[in-house]
This record gives sequence, C-alpha cells and structure tokens, in this order.
Amino acid sequence: MLSEGIVLMFAGMGTVFVFLWLMVLVMNGSAWFFQRFAHVFADEQPAESHLAVIAPDNSVEIAVAVAAIRHYRGK
Repeated sequence: MLSEGIVLMFAGMGTVFVFLWLMVLVMNGSAWFFQRFAHVFADEQPAESHLAVIAPDNSVEIAVAVAAIRHYRGK
C-alpha cells in the first residue's frame, strides 16, 4: 500500500510538472508572438474621462456640492 502511494505521488507530481512546463512554453510562445506582431495589436488612444476636466460653467454645481458635503460633515 505504501508503494502504491509513492507511485501515485510521483504520477501527480509528474502531471503537475508537465502542466507547468507546457504553461511556460505557451506563455513564452505568446510573448514572442505579441512582440513580433505588436504593430497589429496597437493600443487604442485612451478615452478622455468626463471627470478629468471640469467645465467652468459647472462652478455653481460644484459650490453646492461642496457646501452640502461640509454641512453633512458638520463643519
């Protein structure tokens, strides 16, 4: 029974080793592929966030929001 456990242990460890070895090969292959064909998979220009730029005509809404936050916090 001990020998069956040892065989099972080596079979499991061998399976994990082969899987990890194949995973490393696939990851290296995909890294090579995407480096070679990077021009095909060009990044898109990032979309401008609507929160990044606050228009000057929103100053009243901003003042109201700040006043509400200060009132809520008790300042």
